[in-house]
Amino acid sequence: MDGEVDVMQQTIQDLEQASDLYMPDPDPSQVPVNRNLTRKAGYLNARNKTGLVSSSWDRKYFFTQGGNLMGQARGDVAGGLVMDIDNCSVMAVDCEDRRFCFQITSFDGKKVAILQAESRKDCEEWIATINNISKRIYLSENPEEIAARVKPISS
Repeated sequence: MDGEVDVMQQTIQDLEQASDLYMPDPDPSQVPVNRNLTRKAGYLNARNKTGLVSSSWDRKYFFTQGGNLMGQARGDVAGGLVMDIDNCSVMAVDCEDRRFCFQITSFDGKKVAILQAESRKDCEEWIATINNISKRIYLSENPEEIAARVKPISS
């Protein structure tokens, strides 16, 4: 019996020293927000006005491509333009029934998109990314060239 215990203890020590031990993902609340992103992709809920006071929310895959915010619904072959984010404004907003919402307003104020992220961190990263893209294009001497060069995310 002592021999089995020794073998088991040795096995445990070997496993603990192995470099390929399972490491769980870090707690998302402990991961810092990256405010330097110039590309972002992921699922967001988009608010659609269905009447004067009513609205619905649709889950879509969104991604930045150049100076544009693109969206792709389930079953779509490719993403479509949601909004030109050159010189837009973006900010966190309170929604009556949702958390982690933010609003993007076009430069001329004619187009507004209200989106909901899956977490506070994700919401803050989307806001920072859109601000970074908008600022980078706005401050450049050749905005069209910068908008074309902001690299799309390859999946």
